[in-house]
Amino acid sequence: MLGEIIRGINTTELSYLYDSYKRRMKVRIVKFVQERKKRIYIVSNKTIFHPKSGGQPSDVGLISSDNFKVQIMKAMLYKGRIIHFGKILEGEPRVEPVTIEINWKWRYLLMRRHTAGHLLDHCIEGVTSRNVFTTDSWLGDNCYAGYRGDPPAKDETLKVEALANKIIDERRKVKISFIDKKELLNLASEAPNIHRLPEADKYRLVQIEGCKPIPCTGTHVKKLDEIGKVKIKETRKTGSSYKLYFDVETSSNS
Repeated sequence: MLGEIIRGINTTELSYLYDSYKRRMKVRIVKFVQERKKRIYIVSNKTIFHPKSGGQPSDVGLISSDNFKVQIMKAMLYKGRIIHFGKILEGEPRVEPVTIEINWKWRYLLMRRHTAGHLLDHCIEGVTSRNVFTTDSWLGDNCYAGYRGDPPAKDETLKVEALANKIIDERRKVKISFIDKKELLNLASEAPNIHRLPEADKYRLVQIEGCKPIPCTGTHVKKLDEIGKVKIKETRKTGSSYKLYFDVETSSNS
């Protein structure tokens, strides 16, 4: 189904990779496929909608013009194209310029949780003096970061939380950069999980000031104090790995 939708269409320009704070933008619809009960798939030349990937849930929001309005319930990445799936609220969709707008409250929460997850990687290493190897993550509700090995002891977990919040209070910056494969391989001993990355011409690195760079295509805050505070809820052993469940408190910037 998705293969048919994107047939003959150029790859989508992923604007969220360069500006996680962009809430709305003008784009051009290049194709849409309408189904029964007003369900619709829309492909545009560029987008700010982040798809479900890398443990980050999909953005939701609206696509609209003077002629129609569509509620977007999820975005999907398929072979370099973003396909927006939603429900027609009014009017009749056309291949034309439109405004796309994400639900900012949801996106900003995901940005804060995602950045907090990277910070926890650093803090677990700092407290336990062991390299961390991530397995998976989920940044929606009941969010967690998964790691190989045994979880930190209870007193270590408290220290991880305290260290994370101390670093947040330092208001460290979060930088985004793009490098080629040769540069990435030079970071093999520093950036985690390089072996899991797909082949690409360019790789996006996210780096919290004073922490290891992490290859990542997710959305992040620019300064750690935007996170608010991190609260570790529990650690749960799952076979040879464990999940560390956490969340962030409400931020005044949200």
